[in-house]
Amino acid sequence: MALHDNHLPTSWISASQRSSLSVTANKSHLDPCSSGTGTVLSVQNPNPECSSMILSLARTEHGTGSDDYMLFNQFDVVQDFSDHHYAKTSPGKATKDWVKAIQSEWNLLQKNLPESVYVRVYEDRIDLLRAAIVGPAGTPYHDGLFFFDVRFPSEYPKCPPHFETLVARHFYERECIILDSCNAYMSGAVVGSSAGSSARYACDKCFADFKKSLTLYSEHLRTEFAANRSRLLELERQASPLDEIVPSS
Repeated sequence: MALHDNHLPTSWISASQRSSLSVTANKSHLDPCSSGTGTVLSVQNPNPECSSMILSLARTEHGTGSDDYMLFNQFDVVQDFSDHHYAKTSPGKATKDWVKAIQSEWNLLQKNLPESVYVRVYEDRIDLLRAAIVGPAGTPYHDGLFFFDVRFPSEYPKCPPHFETLVARHFYERECIILDSCNAYMSGAVVGSSAGSSARYACDKCFADFKKSLTLYSEHLRTEFAANRSRLLELERQASPLDEIVPSS
């Protein structure tokens, strides 16, 4: 998982001005971040409930009219893939079945993206894809932009992307934060409150039951986190240099 501090790549905004690439384009490579020329089908909800950051960026670039906001496509085919994590890797040998599988994925993404997910694929590198997930309102992730760089190997879909290492690394990097949060909740901090908040639960029977159950879960978490550390080391030893999903810088 990767987080860009509420900063949207310029190419994502510029791409929305010229969405004109067909998913069935002749070229056989995915590109996530730049603007293209051709014919793309834009799948937009008239009133997407996405982060205020996305909304403000789109309006800053194109104006305040609803028609201008619609220009910021959730799915788009672009050209510039220079900042992609796998930009310098070889795309491998493209077979007819592989290209067909990638085009099928593009069609699914065009029609079925949740409102908080934005995807860029590349005209000249269809083996690459970049996805941005907007943190949902009402959660600690609100207004956060999480970017994922993905590479489809030449064996895809027989060899699907590997998520296990991504998930294991995520919990390895955040286990201390999770356990610290559990300790704060057991001391009376309101679940979901910001760090340092003075909000506290009343010390009643309901809280006592919650504290008791969370204490048990915390011990279970410590056991699982220890097992996860060992599993992550094993996965990283087995991983190839071209692991398909990595944190985007």
